[in-house]
Amino acid sequence: MRLDKHPPRLMLDDFEHGDLTKYETNHHFVGSYALSITEERAKTGHNSLKLSYHFGQWTTGNGAMYIQFKESLQTKTMPEKLAVWVYGDGQSPWLRATLLDGEGSRKTLNLTEENIDWVGWKYIDVDIDHKWKLPLRLEKIYAVETDKSRQGNPKIQGDIYFDLIQFVYKDDVDLKGPEFTNVFPKVSVIYNDSFTFSAKIFDEMSGVDDESIRVKVNGQIVEHSYSSGTGLIQYQLNDLREGEVEIEVAAYDQAGNVSQPSINKIYSIDLSPDLEQPVLSNLTPSHRVVIHTDTPRITFKVMDEKSGIDVKDIKLRLDGKILDVTYDEETGWCYGYPKAPIPAGEHRVDIIVTDRAGNQLDPVEECFFTKDSRESSVDQSTIIPVIPDTHSPDYLNLLLKNVAKEPADFVIHMGDLVDEATQAEFQEIKDVLADQTDQNNQALLTVAGNHESFQGNLALYQAHFGAPTYHLEYGDSLIVVLNSAFEQSISESDSTQFHYLQQLLRENKQKNIIIATHVPVQDAFGTSHQMVEDDAQKLEELLNDYKRNNQDVSITVLFGHLHVLQSWKKGGVTYIINGNGAAKGYVAHEKGNILGYGILEIGRAGVKYNFKPIVEKLFIQPKNSGDATGTDDWPDRDWEMPRGSTQQFRVFGRVNVLKSNYTVDFTPHDLINIKWQTSDDSILSISPSGLASAKKVGTATITVALVDVQPSKTAKITIGVT
Repeated sequence: MRLDKHPPRLMLDDFEHGDLTKYETNHHFVGSYALSITEERAKTGHNSLKLSYHFGQWTTGNGAMYIQFKESLQTKTMPEKLAVWVYGDGQSPWLRATLLDGEGSRKTLNLTEENIDWVGWKYIDVDIDHKWKLPLRLEKIYAVETDKSRQGNPKIQGDIYFDLIQFVYKDDVDLKGPEFTNVFPKVSVIYNDSFTFSAKIFDEMSGVDDESIRVKVNGQIVEHSYSSGTGLIQYQLNDLREGEVEIEVAAYDQAGNVSQPSINKIYSIDLSPDLEQPVLSNLTPSHRVVIHTDTPRITFKVMDEKSGIDVKDIKLRLDGKILDVTYDEETGWCYGYPKAPIPAGEHRVDIIVTDRAGNQLDPVEECFFTKDSRESSVDQSTIIPVIPDTHSPDYLNLLLKNVAKEPADFVIHMGDLVDEATQAEFQEIKDVLADQTDQNNQALLTVAGNHESFQGNLALYQAHFGAPTYHLEYGDSLIVVLNSAFEQSISESDSTQFHYLQQLLRENKQKNIIIATHVPVQDAFGTSHQMVEDDAQKLEELLNDYKRNNQDVSITVLFGHLHVLQSWKKGGVTYIINGNGAAKGYVAHEKGNILGYGILEIGRAGVKYNFKPIVEKLFIQPKNSGDATGTDDWPDRDWEMPRGSTQQFRVFGRVNVLKSNYTVDFTPHDLINIKWQTSDDSILSISPSGLASAKKVGTATITVALVDVQPSKTAKITIGVT
């Protein structure tokens, strides 16, 4: 490693060494990719690293293609950014990088937010969280394709070139050109003889060179409007004829960097009459599915490309009764729900839609079934078990067997029941559920996870489990389930969901609100498992505003996805990531990657949460005893304490089931209900946190137990006070 000509930068790799043995590949997901050091292209010098691929041997999972660095490319000084020059081909996959911090934790960085959409060299940098522990080491850079329609297709191929990988300590050189956002129209076909083209442009460092902006229509420069305050570029096109219109927009910043990519859009103008009926899809609840709510949200997408649809021309009926509907014409999402509970049994949905040209959708008829959502008494405490992501039938079966011991009417599963969303996986899950149903009567309320949408849709999930967005009232609680299965976003999954949540909050008369969605609003561990920023902010603000005006209402928000146990409060709202229910995890076990399930206890005081780990046995260990991870022989040891001294004790759990095999310290985790006891408080007292105080000479036994875990789990240690 060496410093380049900019002292605030540490060059990690410029590939001028020509040694390909410095890198490893991992062909677990895509077998058909290779690395080479080439002189074909270089940003500076002679060489770059080339990743060549096709998807003919993409066999499983997401299409990830890894560049693993065998050398220790690290820094002991906190950088602002990781940077790399990338030569794109306009079509290659999304780029990410991983760093290992000083604690060995893996941190994931998104180098691009979407697939590569530029041709040529582009400077890419990404911020590094200063809370991460030093030193930081670059572990790998990888390209990952998530579009499953490309899987197994050898005709989809490309090349990506990398050069000048650096840690940036002082970002004082402008190397990135202006960027375009909010390009409109988004569609590629225009059904009118006029439209307004618009886009926004921004440049973070030196600013946009306003005079450099060029807008071309069919190769001819046109006079456009531009607001330097908002960055909005506009051009009105009129008197168009059928055919194609090409619009190009390019610009430079004040440092002379060109936009990369520039805009090159081709619009087809179609002025033929609208003779086609609207298209309806994604109707839930699906055909003859059984759901556990008496106020079902009827959701669907309906689109009409040419003339569009007015909300007043959408007629939604449930059992013959018209429902009010909300419609987002831009995305096509539409929903309605009954304002009063409907009885258990079979129900019929009828939908009629007419577009603005008078074309009527063939009537849509569907039926589904509702089951009683057992009515909880508001005068006594009730519990709801919450199962984290399980990803496989064996872990689902394990968790269901454990929650079956709980006196609960139903269970919430936080999503990712499956791993790759194949028909075979869903059938295995249904078989597990059928076996468990024979043994207990707990209903399963599911949340759609990103792995349920692994094939690019939720069709199989909807066929087996019903709607991914719904609500129900249970005792004095309102339970709302929101879909964040796509793009880690509530809005991308269904653009009407925030409207739906606001509507439910306006109508709410319950004292507790429980919201469940798969993707958390934050990821404190740097693994990129957090909700998109706009959605996270919108959800938090909406709930904070409601809580501010309804102080007596308890609000709890449940998440999965991150496979970690964590809780925090913000604006009076409690947020909980519900632990791990699977073999795989994204953070170290001591940070909360713990196998188990949660319990919501709903009573007069509101909602309480605790986590029940699935543990083989417990160990007690004195803090600073020289064994940082817990050992099997500690329960057989005695311990001595001088009179008047104190000693912090820790409780370790041994997890040993299926593919999970580890020992973890439970003591720091407040969500795990641990009870400490002493056999003789006059000799030795023990606090609720495990701090022992030696009072007088004698012998006492400390016992620790996991509260309400069946079968009971306890550990003991004998203390001699001297």
